[in-house]
Order: sequence, then structure tokens, then C-alpha cells
Amino acid sequence: MLWLGLSFMGIIGMVLPCTLAAILFLGGGNFTLITIAAAVNVPVLALNLAAQGTKITIPILFSALLVDVSIVLYSLIYFLNH
Repeated sequence: MLWLGLSFMGIIGMVLPCTLAAILFLGGGNFTLITIAAAVNVPVLALNLAAQGTKITIPILFSALLVDVSIVLYSLIYFLNH
């Protein structure tokens, strides 16, 4: 279970700041994207603190990663088109 805790804190500590930096510097500071990134990553932190089983936490982890990557790609496309 240590790997699960480290992966969740890695998402909150590394992926979320990179996503927010991409929104601010590439995506024009779109508040809707910031809200979506924050709302998607709150369950990751809550499930980490609640110490739920891997059957519940793994889908939340990958869905949060998928949304974060899609936000970064959207911000990059926005930057290249404007």
C-alpha cells in the first residue's frame, strides 16, 4: 500500500502543479480549467487520506491522470492556435 500512497501524493505534488502551470502559462489562465483540475484531484487526496482499497482507488487515480493530461494537451493546443 505504500506504492499507492506515494503515487497519490505524486499526483497531487507533481502532476497537479504541472497541470496548473500549463493552464496559467499556455492556456491563458482559463478559470474553468483550473476549477476542473482542482475538482478532479480532490477525490485523489480524499481517497488517499481515507486509505481505501485498490479496487476503488486505482480507477480514480487513472481518471485523474487522464483528465490532467487532457487539460495539458488542450492548453498546449490553445497556446499554439492563439
